[in-house]
Amino acid sequence: MAKIMMTFFLIFLSMGKLFAHSIRQSESDTIYFSKGSDKINSKLRIKLDSLAAELIRLPKIYLFISGYKRKGQSSQMSFSRSNKILNYLVEKHNVNRDNIMMNYGIMGRSEMVIISLSETKPPSCDNPPFPGLKK
Repeated sequence: MAKIMMTFFLIFLSMGKLFAHSIRQSESDTIYFSKGSDKINSKLRIKLDSLAAELIRLPKIYLFISGYKRKGQSSQMSFSRSNKILNYLVEKHNVNRDNIMMNYGIMGRSEMVIISLSETKPPSCDNPPFPGLKK
């Protein structure tokens, strides 16, 4: 029995090559920052520019940003990295902020941020900033 599913094609830059992803329920991509840095470098900028173009073209796609940290680390860098990605997409490309959810302070590899795309809006989970975090 064949199921009919609406499929969206998103273009990402990965390892310098363009490739298309078909989104069914959810797609994700891992972004690695330099150790101790929250700077958006030129390679990441290209990836985010491509992502922003697709989010604008497909306004019913939702983005979920998840920032990670190591056990015992402050959540500041996790927050800063996630927030930089969110602000870059909203401020530089006018991506609809209502379509972006952000989470941070998740235990894992501290240089990592995962961006997930979905056709369905996840429940809002923007953490309020932990005490002492700087926007």
